[in-house]
Amino acid sequence: MFPHSLQQHQQARFSAAAPRYDQSALIQRAVADRLFQGLAYLGNATRALDIGCGTGQLSRRLAATWPNAFVLGIDHAPGMIEEARRLNEGAARPVFETADALRYRPAATFDLVVSSSTLHWMQPLERTMNVIAGFLEPGGSFAFALMLDGTLQELHEARLAVAPECPPLQRMPSEASVINALRAAGLRADITEVEEHRIHAPTARELVRDLRNLGVTGGPLSRGARPLKRAELDALFARYDERYRDDRGVYASYRVGYAWGVRHA
Repeated sequence: MFPHSLQQHQQARFSAAAPRYDQSALIQRAVADRLFQGLAYLGNATRALDIGCGTGQLSRRLAATWPNAFVLGIDHAPGMIEEARRLNEGAARPVFETADALRYRPAATFDLVVSSSTLHWMQPLERTMNVIAGFLEPGGSFAFALMLDGTLQELHEARLAVAPECPPLQRMPSEASVINALRAAGLRADITEVEEHRIHAPTARELVRDLRNLGVTGGPLSRGARPLKRAELDALFARYDERYRDDRGVYASYRVGYAWGVRHA
């Protein structure tokens, strides 16, 4: 676990990003779409939980797909929950609550738990998957999508080149570590996939600005033991602009892992 102040900073970043999140979250929206497509084989749901629901896009799709189901979206960032409720336009479903999933204690178990573009923030994964398994009734289904090691690798390389003593405090999980954490928690992944995506911007400064608009520059996956100095940032942007550019501009890579499956009965 990381210091409470770092967790608060991450929470504040996501809350601040909430009003503009949907217009900036192109990769995250594509990931949620793919995750939702894979739910087709899982059958009916009566109680569904969306962990790290953000502005509630996936939660609303679950509620529309299963109109008689109780659907709950939780997120640790109050700003995200406020935006989710605003976008819900007063509808009774789904329900949104501000909650830290690792400390959340539901009144009853769920037969479906989903999470899109969130679980990589909740490390160590072994603990996270054990908590999630406790949310699921035996035989209940899950659908997860999370960022894997290699995501934003260009930014990490440029950072290490200009400040080698100040790497991010934490790495994205590997594909193997995700599978191992699922198995250890008694969660059987029937289908797994890995996808790669790129985002583009005219310059490295604008790319990092876009990442800030998503709230992803907070927390241990992006912050080091100290903030980068102005000269280090200038050197980072210059290196990035020179090394990581194609015909669409400067780019950043995402590696996304998916898993659909069930909790062992």
